[in-house]
Amino acid sequence: MELLSLKPYDYFEAIQTRYNLLRRYPFISAHTIGKSVMGREITAFFIGDAKEYSLFVGGIHGSAHFTAGFLYTFFGEVCDAFLKDGVIEGLKVKRAFDGRGLVVIPCLNPDGCEIASRGNSALYNLPHTTARLAKKDFSAFSLNARGVDINKIFSTLPQSEPESCSLKTFLEANSIRHIICFDKGDNKIILPSVKNMPKRSNRMAEIMLSGSSLGVSLRDDNIYEKGISEWFSEKYFKPAFTVLSEVNHNYADTYRALRELMMLCAIM
Repeated sequence: MELLSLKPYDYFEAIQTRYNLLRRYPFISAHTIGKSVMGREITAFFIGDAKEYSLFVGGIHGSAHFTAGFLYTFFGEVCDAFLKDGVIEGLKVKRAFDGRGLVVIPCLNPDGCEIASRGNSALYNLPHTTARLAKKDFSAFSLNARGVDINKIFSTLPQSEPESCSLKTFLEANSIRHIICFDKGDNKIILPSVKNMPKRSNRMAEIMLSGSSLGVSLRDDNIYEKGISEWFSEKYFKPAFTVLSEVNHNYADTYRALRELMMLCAIM
């Protein structure tokens, strides 16, 4: 299958991708779990049938908009493999997903991703202070349209922003086995520093490392902010990781380097 969106994020293209996925693959579902500050839809895609679902979340920070493209592409490849009884990274997808399910929220922060990737064209009707912040360096913009870091606010006041509130409500209403957040960073898998961490977390980390060239770190307050993964692991005592990656040369190469890890995380 052609790669769906391995390029800078575009909200209208994302809406078209949602339509195309639902048209091609009638065995999946897509739900709007909320809207951003500026009214852009936040979508969750479901595939498989399980008591508990693996959850992937991307596009948390605007500057990490490429992670939305990675998740749209991966979900599209999984769907195509389901349809054609195909293989991803040496695994027969239908067989691997037997009794398992995956939810993908490609872009939690569509406003921030649009600003970081599209620049001036995304600034219409933004609060003046936020627009001024964005104009300093579009590509580095990491906040939502109100100038709030969605990941950082999640551990204290997730209900205060529409994007974080949407994810919190979704997590409380669905049975999630583990969560993997994809973000921009120094090519590492970050484990939440939760006391008495679930045993499955260590085993998952070992498998994730075997399927990627990333390193691993325990979250340090002085280096990595407390956020979605930490909140989820503390509240539900289930595995939660943040996968940090950087696009060095092109999106396609970075995506392919992560694809085995994504496949393993989807079925663990």
